[in-house]
Amino acid sequence: MIVYTKVVIKMTEKTYSVSEGRRKFLELVRESSKVFNRFVFTKKGKPEAVMLNYEDYQGLLETLEILEDQALTKEIVSRNREIESGEVDTQSHDEVFGDNG
Repeated sequence: MIVYTKVVIKMTEKTYSVSEGRRKFLELVRESSKVFNRFVFTKKGKPEAVMLNYEDYQGLLETLEILEDQALTKEIVSRNREIESGEVDTQSHDEVFGDNG
């Protein structure tokens, strides 16, 4: 039997004007080092730039690489459909890894 686990991660997003971001830059760099924090900077009320920590940036690049691989993307979509339809047993991260994950 194959068991899949699905992890849901919550990201926090805060918005600042570019000028406010400039004033708080060092503070925001420190805060962005916490995983899944990201900041959107606006100019005249429109999103202009995003700041996120390096680990999250690397994760985005990895995701883009995966999405460029059409065969792998089809496999992921197929597995998600199996999970959603109840065709396979699922377990939480804690159930699979316990205190070791």
